[in-house]
Amino acid sequence: MQETIFHPESLKSRLVVRPKVTPAKTSVIELLELLETHKDSIILNLQELRSHYCRTGIKQVVGTRDPQGNLIQPHLKTQPIYQTQYVPMGTFNFSRHSATVNLQIAQSVHLLNPENNLPISEIAGILPQHLKTYQSYTLIRDGELNIKSLRLKFSNYKVFQKIQSTGVLHNVSQSSDDFNFHLEYELQLQDLPLVSDKISITDLGKTFSKIADLQILLGIISATLKGQSAVYLTEQIAELQEHYLSPNLYFNLPKTSEFLNLETALEEHQVASRNRYQIELGNLEILSLGKLYSANTFLKRFYEQVVSSTGEIIEKPSCDRLLQPDVIFRHKELSSRLKITSVDTLMQPFFDSFLGLAHPGKVVVLLHSVGAIDLAKILQAKWQGEAIVLEQFVEALTSAKAQIHHQIEQLYQEKIAPLILYVGATGFLPDSQVATAQTAEQLATEFPDLNLTQRDRTGLFFNLGDCLIGIYPKTTYYSL
Repeated sequence: MQETIFHPESLKSRLVVRPKVTPAKTSVIELLELLETHKDSIILNLQELRSHYCRTGIKQVVGTRDPQGNLIQPHLKTQPIYQTQYVPMGTFNFSRHSATVNLQIAQSVHLLNPENNLPISEIAGILPQHLKTYQSYTLIRDGELNIKSLRLKFSNYKVFQKIQSTGVLHNVSQSSDDFNFHLEYELQLQDLPLVSDKISITDLGKTFSKIADLQILLGIISATLKGQSAVYLTEQIAELQEHYLSPNLYFNLPKTSEFLNLETALEEHQVASRNRYQIELGNLEILSLGKLYSANTFLKRFYEQVVSSTGEIIEKPSCDRLLQPDVIFRHKELSSRLKITSVDTLMQPFFDSFLGLAHPGKVVVLLHSVGAIDLAKILQAKWQGEAIVLEQFVEALTSAKAQIHHQIEQLYQEKIAPLILYVGATGFLPDSQVATAQTAEQLATEFPDLNLTQRDRTGLFFNLGDCLIGIYPKTTYYSL
């Protein structure tokens, strides 16, 4: 990819071959989609995977560090419920910004009482009987295969046949490739193309605009819900957090880098660095979604909060005060030094609608598009001056947050991830997309109103008309 995109002149004197895109074979991505579709009938030999896995980042250790750098272990620990080398087939997560695919493995665990090492039976009135830990293994790293094979067992004959029909499934014992639910089969990936040559990318501009709108609204809702739960009391949430549990009952022990000092680790050859590339979608108004402000940051730029009973202006406004009935929002007088950007122009209508400073129609339409009808009705009722029940508002916000997050993820997986994987694996745009690579300087010359940051100036861009594909070099580190 580096040679193809950043040094295209090197291709003029030779035939360009796309070794990671082959029409005759099932691609790795198609195979992974098949595995995930039928994951309930497949188990994975995790012990064998770990034996040949190559780490792609700096190793993390469980715990936190005190001011002196000493590692402090959590006061709780876990124990796998099933002491076996096999785990249920995981899910495959596609990176939003690089040609990377991670295999996420879930394991059911007990949370142990440190005093007697027995499973904790109750937390905040909740039975912790479905706790899981999650581990991620990078299968494809920046367009390169990182895991060459997977050892699997099958419980369903029809699923076995579907996977076997790809021609890359073989009996480990080599006695026969016929189905036997007792035996392991090796799924060999190293000779397959990473992506299909039949990729079709359409409506990229519309997709980016929809994701940007959803991301803005998701940010507002998430900031409004800070510290809130539609199910649990504040005291319950605090007790859950003491046991490293979120209100959604996700278990997450604190982790930190195994190295105190990165420079020292590099000098002692414990860590190495490599170049990678981030691939981001944008347009001529917003080069990437990373340009969007956080909800509270944007709130402070353009709005102020006032205690209605006293007229006191709150010094540090935050979105979560929207749930306080005695707090009102209003536009603040802007400083002459404040430069209004295209990001501001995009974000402000959503804030005005959500905060009740403008008709909520813009937000309501977006909420309806993801099925968040309850929140849409509440915002309309608030605009009409009707009283709102706080518990119902929190429930509607919580539900809408999940629905918006799901819609964003679906758009990325269906519309954006295939393009990012293709570009990252081949260094080319799909045949359906025609564009010439431009440096940041060339792009700025053509479009002088662009506000380029220092990072932007390191990138290369493909202008597809209604959207831009930006490719940015980045240094990353990994444990040796």
